[in-house]
Amino acid sequence: YALKSPLITHALIDPDTHPSQAKTYGVDHYGQAVLSSGGKREYIDRVDEQQLSTALIRLGQSRSKVIYCVYGHGEKGMNDSDQHGISQLNEVLTKDNYTLKPLVLTRAAVPADADCLVIIGPDKAFLPGEIQALEGYLERGGRVMIALEPLKDAGLEGLLSRYGIALAKDVIIDPASRVLGADYSMPVVMSYGDAPALSGFTLVTFFPTARSLEIAQPVPKGIEVTWLAQTSEQSWSEFDSAAWNREGRAQIDPGDRNGPRTVGLWSQKQGAPQ
Repeated sequence: YALKSPLITHALIDPDTHPSQAKTYGVDHYGQAVLSSGGKREYIDRVDEQQLSTALIRLGQSRSKVIYCVYGHGEKGMNDSDQHGISQLNEVLTKDNYTLKPLVLTRAAVPADADCLVIIGPDKAFLPGEIQALEGYLERGGRVMIALEPLKDAGLEGLLSRYGIALAKDVIIDPASRVLGADYSMPVVMSYGDAPALSGFTLVTFFPTARSLEIAQPVPKGIEVTWLAQTSEQSWSEFDSAAWNREGRAQIDPGDRNGPRTVGLWSQKQGAPQ
């Protein structure tokens, strides 16, 4: 970091030979690092790229960004460590100086300190009042990340359509996943869009059951939509959900749609902050 930026300087201090400096910086054990800027300090116990990067991010922020996880519809739990939970996501975001809090929209309005809302895997439909709360938050410039399971109706189709996103009532089937030891219903993604957050990202990702997303035509006025991730050409959208649920069987039929299929879309109002 010091090689990349003249604003960063560093020094190694032996707390045994310089105990007064160690005391000044509040160092209480070997190997500890202290980052200081503008009167603020961040301490890390192990100097590696992740912890150092996180500490630098914290120094540059006036406050921890707050993400609210919406509950009340069977969503994945941010503290659940089983295969259906998102505790690992919670841990990673916490390390990056985000604060995750629960939110039940039937009990409270979207808090003023919300930097983003996340809705992950709801099983039940949102009530009209909850959808109005989400719409109002978005109209005020809010950000929402929504992850929906296939063959589940969360009642959010209308909200998403107003932002140029159409949901397909399908399950994505991908024979390529079997080569990597996964199930047909776990599509493999190796193609990513031009969103700044994905710049340089080339890793293979898996989606344990996924549905297709499409850019609505025509796109609503004042809305920009771009794709984030797509499955392989070998994949397809399976619309015979009855056979898939009953037998776990799928084959390409005339009504199905060949890959690549889009599993992630990013939508925003034109001119709105990203």
